[in-house]
Amino acid sequence: MEYFVLDGPFGLGATGRSRAVGGDETRFTVTRLGPGWVYADTTELDGVRLTVLHEAVDGEPSTVVTLTGPLDGDREAVRGAELAPGLQLALERDLASLVALLESERSIVSAGQSRSSLPVPIETPLYDD
Repeated sequence: MEYFVLDGPFGLGATGRSRAVGGDETRFTVTRLGPGWVYADTTELDGVRLTVLHEAVDGEPSTVVTLTGPLDGDREAVRGAELAPGLQLALERDLASLVALLESERSIVSAGQSRSSLPVPIETPLYDD
């Protein structure tokens, strides 16, 4: 992400604006909060909803960091094909940023132990035909 700015305090229902590198500015709403480092934000993108779930869960022997970004809505297939390459890259960058934040602020993820999972492999579109 180029930026991710909250309009006010962080919490369920909080709103803000963000822009992926090279993309347009979009509005988002925090739609889920969990214990620890778990939250989701949802963005409306011309007929689809993109909900990005950010999650870091302590486990043995390491912390598992997951970032998923499914699309939902009437234009899911069409918009998915359009958005897939840029969205995949944005999710990868965001995941790397989340891991770096956790490593520096909480020291719970070490570079050799962190494991990431993305919603789909890089070469696969973010939708089903």
